[in-house]
Amino acid sequence: MIMEDVFKLMNGLQALINKELPIGTAYKIQSNFKKVADEVQVADNLRQKLIRKYDVEVLENKIKVKSGKEKEFNEEMNELFKQESDIELKHIKMNDLEGINIKPSTIMLLQPILKDDDE
Repeated sequence: MIMEDVFKLMNGLQALINKELPIGTAYKIQSNFKKVADEVQVADNLRQKLIRKYDVEVLENKIKVKSGKEKEFNEEMNELFKQESDIELKHIKMNDLEGINIKPSTIMLLQPILKDDDE
């Protein structure tokens, strides 16, 4: 899984972390959350270094590269987000999430760990 997908998965797991779930499912989600959070922290530290390196300012969700090296900054950020992560995650069956309200967008974010009930 590439780091871009790890960041997305983190958002999906955050949407579930405080939901009332069966203990087995809650354990899988908590375990995955911890592993993903650790991986995101490493990548975020590197992202912050790039932001300092290229003197980037974020204003109203817009990025301004004050060093004038937008192309180089974007290339390095893309390289970071395309890095492969080797974290091993626990899969969750769709029926384990029955009975809780989940937005379709959250389901999309969780795709890497979701399995059909018959798998």
